Amino acid sequence: TEIYTLSLHDALPIWLRILQAAGEVFADKGFHEATHADICRRAAANTAAINYHFGDKEGLYRAVWQNTVELMAGLYPADGGAAADEPAPLRLERFVKTMLGKMTAAGALGHSHRLHLQEMHHPTGIVDDLLAQGHEPYRAYLRAILRELLGPQASDRTVACCEVSVIGQVRAFRHGLHKPPFAKPPHVGAKQIDQLAAHIARFSLAGIAAIRRTND
Repeated sequence: TEIYTLSLHDALPIWLRILQAAGEVFADKGFHEATHADICRRAAANTAAINYHFGDKEGLYRAVWQNTVELMAGLYPADGGAAADEPAPLRLERFVKTMLGKMTAAGALGHSHRLHLQEMHHPTGIVDDLLAQGHEPYRAYLRAILRELLGPQASDRTVACCEVSVIGQVRAFRHGLHKPPFAKPPHVGAKQIDQLAAHIARFSLAGIAAIRRTND
């Protein structure tokens, strides 16, 4: 009697195997260089299955991004678990910690960093709306915190400039993780993230306070 061992990968629905495999292939090669053959080989599927579930490569690329955006939003909500009535400085630090956590996510989302970098360096235009959809809740949450910290006299332009300053520090950390481009980020521990989040928040709060003094 022959005994067959069913792996966890094989037990997944075929559309999910394709989605996961495509995420890794697109992250490794980018949209233009990725092929159906690459994806099918990794997913143990065939081209007909890709066409049936996703229509074509562009449809599959959008599905990968939609899945990534939704998973990220669920695992890393903008508020970072902070209550609405917590002080704005604490909410800012929790927000920064959330953003740093997104960039060091492992497991099913381990490809998301490289996927973002591929799209940034070789933009397709296919997922611009999904990128905006994914970023907007975080941007809106940060702008609300900044407006509270800056006070009622702050202009929209001042709020926007402070938003860029905070996010710029987080993005500098992200780019430092990827050398050479599209390499998998090294492991970053929770303690390191906590320390960096506290530093970025402290540095940002000092700048925000200085700006508010000039506006008052």
